[in-house]
Amino acid sequence: MSGSPVVGTGSRPVVLALAGIDPCAGAGLTADVRTISARGGRPAGVPTCLTVQSRHGFVECWPVPAARMLRMADAAFADGRVDAIKVGLCADAQTVVALAAWLRGLGDGRPPVVVDPVLSATAGGGPAAVEELSRALVEELAPVVDLFTPNLPELELLGGIASIQARRDAGVAVLVTGGHGEGDEIVDRLQGRGVLRDFVHGRLPVGPVHGTGCALSSSIATALARGLGVEDACESGVLAVRSFLARTRPSEDGLPVPLAID
Repeated sequence: MSGSPVVGTGSRPVVLALAGIDPCAGAGLTADVRTISARGGRPAGVPTCLTVQSRHGFVECWPVPAARMLRMADAAFADGRVDAIKVGLCADAQTVVALAAWLRGLGDGRPPVVVDPVLSATAGGGPAAVEELSRALVEELAPVVDLFTPNLPELELLGGIASIQARRDAGVAVLVTGGHGEGDEIVDRLQGRGVLRDFVHGRLPVGPVHGTGCALSSSIATALARGLGVEDACESGVLAVRSFLARTRPSEDGLPVPLAID
């Protein structure tokens, strides 16, 4: 399985990304759209919140009113098929609760859903009321989605894998990314739905990179939209992000650099 961008021979699968707006375009909805396109999908996008952030850090964010956000999501569905959904930064617990209710309303025929539980930014900072937001992600969103993709600090804030999986009989799958760990070897661990697999790879000498979590979750959602199972979709996403990282040039000023998605 290749980690290079996929060029489909037939109809491009549609991936709906719900995420925050990064004014510098290194992460969030803009990065999702670029990644989905690079991976052979057709992106649809709905903003969950507006942010003030840059390579120097995350300052603040404001939620898009839930009713308007969900009207935009409904419009994406009304426009045609949606083959997968990716959820990124939510500014508050109320947004998470509204999203969970909307996903339940899609019924049994809903497309697969990947959640990147953004609780902090690479350059520092993150959404306010993290404890309340973390609780809503675990209690409201985890029971109605297919995959969570937390990094190690986010996993700790969410209470660990057992906490994320506790409220669903089959257990939402969790892919824990190991880039925040130490050492030259990175382990991304997928666990849930009868699967336990480690994706092991060497650390690339890039330094802090902005947008890796967005690119990973969007890559996986695109692979799911193409019909891959969760394990194969995660492998595809991990390889894709590694390919993007290999093309990313380190920053000369030591600040995080945008992932080279294009």
